[in-house]
Amino acid sequence: MSDTPIFISGHGNAAKITALSLCAAGFTVRLDPPSPSATPDMPDWQNVLALSPAARRMLEVLGVWAALDQPSAPVTNMEVYAKRPQKQRGLFSGKLSFATPPEEPTEDDDAAIEVMAHIVSLASLSRAIEMCFDAVVQTGACQILPHAIASHHPDDKTVRLEDGAAHACRLLLDHVRAEKSWRRDIPRQQHYYGVSALTAELTSSTGHGGIAQQIFSRDGTLALLPLPRADGYALVWSLPQARAEALKDAGPEIVAYELNKATGGQFGDIRVDSAIASQPLSMRLTQDFVAPGLVLLGDSAHITHPLAGQGFNLSLRDAAELADTLFEGRSLGLGPDDFSLLEDYQTKRRSDASLTIATTHSLHSLFATRHTSLSAMARLGMGLTDTLGERLPSLKRFFAAQADHGASPPPRLMRSQSFTD
Repeated sequence: MSDTPIFISGHGNAAKITALSLCAAGFTVRLDPPSPSATPDMPDWQNVLALSPAARRMLEVLGVWAALDQPSAPVTNMEVYAKRPQKQRGLFSGKLSFATPPEEPTEDDDAAIEVMAHIVSLASLSRAIEMCFDAVVQTGACQILPHAIASHHPDDKTVRLEDGAAHACRLLLDHVRAEKSWRRDIPRQQHYYGVSALTAELTSSTGHGGIAQQIFSRDGTLALLPLPRADGYALVWSLPQARAEALKDAGPEIVAYELNKATGGQFGDIRVDSAIASQPLSMRLTQDFVAPGLVLLGDSAHITHPLAGQGFNLSLRDAAELADTLFEGRSLGLGPDDFSLLEDYQTKRRSDASLTIATTHSLHSLFATRHTSLSAMARLGMGLTDTLGERLPSLKRFFAAQADHGASPPPRLMRSQSFTD
């Protein structure tokens, strides 16, 4: 066990996963206490996450997957539609399917990823992470600080807590979405979309068959994600904020009516089975993920539009890659604050986050445009991509691999390997 403590600002799911990953790599960790304004309990299927196969492998190694108290739903295909701007009902155009034909694996080529994602309940995942985190705290490898970290002082390698107490700290990991003093001078790109995502549990009169559905229209992006029951969907519907809040307040019957109108009956008669939640959407990409004695991970480094379902997957890849980087550095006799190590981490993680954010931001902007010619080009591009994908299955496998583990080779936790293998 390393004697060098690593401090984490934050106490959310991603921060605790990072703590679990670092403890698995033999580091000791100090973590912020939970916020007094923590989000209250939510219904199990009101909010979901789409976890990549690599993310599942990581959670299996950390023990989180086995601790889930709700089943997951595999996504075997995703069908994307672009709705003609002049149509309000009926069929969609520009359909794009991400299913890849089966292929025999070879030494030179990866097998097609049969399961694209696993849909899990956010509430269930939070409980599983908390259970595993509490177990690691009991071992002493991770400790919860008595007060939150208030300031970071890399020159004298300390952090100061809100009660004024100073602690020796060679490396601080920032996992907090809210602004912090230590990253005030780090440039970033930020965009507020002026839209909110409505989330709820749905029932459809037709089965989903393991297929996730996504509809791009000028008004927003509508995603229907398969749940463990055959007729269940999770809704993620991005709409202009005023309309989203009005629908949320209008109640399940009105939302169901608008959903059936938006889908044109393509996916059966839809009913809303839970309370409806909403969340404003934004984009953030920080210019530097590292600074002396500091690493930005998760929401402090990047926030992406949910249309690709990659937000939490990016945070998991941050945690897995950082644990790998620091573990390899320690084997070379390097401390966790060695800047060459941190720069290596940044090179891998910023390229992945940049590509994901550029893709989701461009797709949102392209389909949300009021220019008919641009949205028509987007629908044409979807059709061409689908045709190319049918003729070149390797293209779809490339997209699947990028969504699975990012732009770099997967770190050991995402290869189902522990740090003792």
